Amino acid sequence: MAVEIPMPRLSQTTDEVRLIRWLVKEGDGVRKGQALCEVENDKTTMEVESFAAGTVLRLAGQPDSVISAGTVIAVLGEPGERVPAASGAAGPAVPAAAGGAGRPPPAGPAESAASAPSPARPSAVPPAGAEPLAPGARATPLVRNLARKHGVDLAQVRGTGARGLITREDLEDWLRDRAAGAGGAAMPSSIPLSAHQKAVARAVTAAKTQVPHYYLKTRVFADRLLAWRAANRRADGGAVAIDALLVWACARALLRHPRLNGTFAGQRILASPQANIGVAVAAGEELHVPVIRRAESKDIREIDRELASLAARAQAGRLGLDELAGGTFTLTNLGMYPVEEFAAVLNAPQLAIVAAGRIRKELAVAEDESLRVRAVLTLTGSFDHRAVNGAQGAAFLAEIKRILEEEL
Repeated sequence: MAVEIPMPRLSQTTDEVRLIRWLVKEGDGVRKGQALCEVENDKTTMEVESFAAGTVLRLAGQPDSVISAGTVIAVLGEPGERVPAASGAAGPAVPAAAGGAGRPPPAGPAESAASAPSPARPSAVPPAGAEPLAPGARATPLVRNLARKHGVDLAQVRGTGARGLITREDLEDWLRDRAAGAGGAAMPSSIPLSAHQKAVARAVTAAKTQVPHYYLKTRVFADRLLAWRAANRRADGGAVAIDALLVWACARALLRHPRLNGTFAGQRILASPQANIGVAVAAGEELHVPVIRRAESKDIREIDRELASLAARAQAGRLGLDELAGGTFTLTNLGMYPVEEFAAVLNAPQLAIVAAGRIRKELAVAEDESLRVRAVLTLTGSFDHRAVNGAQGAAFLAEIKRILEEEL
């Protein structure tokens, strides 16, 4: 009996994903748990696995199409079995529109039918739908055909899709810029956002406009922190990451100030008994916040190893949903740049985020009123005033400062 495989919901913030490529083709035998396709959601790139075994009778969706959760993407059954009619609950995949990762809006009266993107047909799609064109150039068959029609060398077009995939919108933007240049008019370049960047934009806009932030900062004498790093090198001789020490200190401070370790849920705070600390990681033009779970139970070296592993997977676009979900607090650090201090936007619905700047040397007055050069680190906390008052935020920052200056 044929089995329909729907697209699962892969994110808490969106029901849609972008299909990157198929990993099987019609007629292939598939085992339970085998990956069918590779997709991109608002957080990461991942593979979709089959929950059943059988022969692939039908595949639905083209590379770079946007597919909603619940849409049937594959039908499995016995070789030669008749494919049933598509389920009414499963609509076709829709090509991504330039204005967003979701379904495109209806065409306006001034738009021609030729300019509107066409829905993808629920038909078989070969896994090589985005084969290489030239070094660094990848595109779907539709884009390749349009490029040939307009005489465009796709090696000149910047792809904004997953792993540099050139989308229809990328090509159309390039054609508009070329036309503007030919007419002598100077046009600003257009840089479309990826699905993940659009999701981040929505999240920070909502957090900044809907959550009442307030900010506190403290100066930490970091001499003890630097001395610990110098005396406790990694096995390969490298230095332990500053982030590892900051995560370790924040985890202990959260246990002593449990009100800040959780999320805001309207009429209540959902406090967590575990310090699941997200750490902001830049991966090219993307921003990810993988989570160190139960950070309070781990030593600095263990946290350092986990951070290095998460950062490597973020750079490769291979973070799993379980590595991105469930954070109760966030740390962000720009100390690798000449940034001495900054205030971060809350990672809502979390209640607090701490931003770390560059460790610098300053002339400071000691307890005996003598002058001495000290290493100084500025930490800035952003807090949700609906759940954390000023005194609570100040006490939390003071605890992080004390831990870094006295407990290392």
